[in-house]
Amino acid sequence: MKKQLAVLIGVSMLAACNQGAGGEEEKAKEEELTASSVLTAAEKAHQDLQSVEVSFSQMDDYGWEEEGVASYDFAENVTHIETKSPKLTLFKDSEEFLFISDISTYTRDEKAKYESLLDRMTSQHKNPLAHFKEYDENLFDKFELEEKDGSYLLTYNGSEDDQLLLIESLAQSYVDYNARMWEEDPEDIEFDEVTADSFELSFDIDKDTNRIMSYKIKADYAIDIDGYEREFEADDSYIFSAFDEVAAIEKPDKDLTAVGNLSYEQQEQYEQEASDYVDAVIQATVFQNEEEYAARAPGDQSEDEKKEEGAKQKDEFGDLFKMFFGLGLEELNVNEDVIEEASAAYLKLLQGSNYLMLESNAQSEDTFEVVVSVEGIMLDNIQREIDLLLQNELSSGSISEESSEEELVQAMVSVLEKVAAEDHLAEAREVSVEVNRAGGSYMILDQDQYLDAFIQ
Repeated sequence: MKKQLAVLIGVSMLAACNQGAGGEEEKAKEEELTASSVLTAAEKAHQDLQSVEVSFSQMDDYGWEEEGVASYDFAENVTHIETKSPKLTLFKDSEEFLFISDISTYTRDEKAKYESLLDRMTSQHKNPLAHFKEYDENLFDKFELEEKDGSYLLTYNGSEDDQLLLIESLAQSYVDYNARMWEEDPEDIEFDEVTADSFELSFDIDKDTNRIMSYKIKADYAIDIDGYEREFEADDSYIFSAFDEVAAIEKPDKDLTAVGNLSYEQQEQYEQEASDYVDAVIQATVFQNEEEYAARAPGDQSEDEKKEEGAKQKDEFGDLFKMFFGLGLEELNVNEDVIEEASAAYLKLLQGSNYLMLESNAQSEDTFEVVVSVEGIMLDNIQREIDLLLQNELSSGSISEESSEEELVQAMVSVLEKVAAEDHLAEAREVSVEVNRAGGSYMILDQDQYLDAFIQ
């Protein structure tokens, strides 16, 4: 009996010890449950995410609300976004970006803005916590934790200085879009000043999976870049669903990306032809080369017919150039032959410019925006060099203060041959040229759209 009693006491003591150990363990677990630990687990849970669907409501850079659904297949690098207002379809895979709208008035830059929006959302939604932590490595220490039924609510409580770090992440879409316009790398663009009147950020995280169920951002802030201040307002919410359950995302029919009643193939063909036409016209006008016009002009005209058209454009531009050049000399006592000689010398100098055809986009079934990068000549710089060369001519006695106006103009023509256009080229500048198509032919109604870039 004593032996049995001793065994029972030993068993009961062991059970008590085990209960105590378990209690301590449970207590330790509760103590480990912090905002930082929950966020760390959520970040880890999103690292290997294959696909997800996100319903969103967010403010764009101009204060308009955008609503829609984004489907992400991270494994295949495919994103599909449908927005309700405005009604748009955005699609991007490893090969291309497709923009679909019932409205044909979106410009190239506006389409580029939506591609930047798609890229930003894809990066942010794969792992939102990792995204925000890029701007503040101590982010997880700046949240308050509230336990709810089935989820954790994490509310940001960072200081005003901490908030400014995250404000930069909100302004990134504006920076990404404008970096394209400014032809700069977004990483090279720095904020001169960032201010915030208010900032709120919260995450709702599922207890069982540690995945983000939703998150919200609300902020009123301003950024200053190169002395230009922009004010923004954010009131964004994102709801996550279908984790690793998104079916293969189908690429939209490319014909839907074409404007009006054009097919995708027709639009591609007409866009290329519009670009070729601008290229040909620049050759005929600026470079005075009808042969290159014929080689580059689209259409089924014969080569002789194209050469004839090129020669016509060449002569018309040359006459117009001479007329405007002559207006600058009309107060001088100079004969027509000297004016023509001086005009031809300047026109030849213009041919030292450089240009590059960049892209062509349909604005409607018969209107196209062709983008050209131009390194034009800087006339002011050239004029300064001419003045110095003429001063040398004056010093050497080749001309004198008693020389006639006609002799001075002839001396100017002579020194022009010594001027190298490549030494006076402006930085590359993008210009948009509107091209109209009618009956299979193309026309530019306003050639100043590109000429202003060649002559600066």
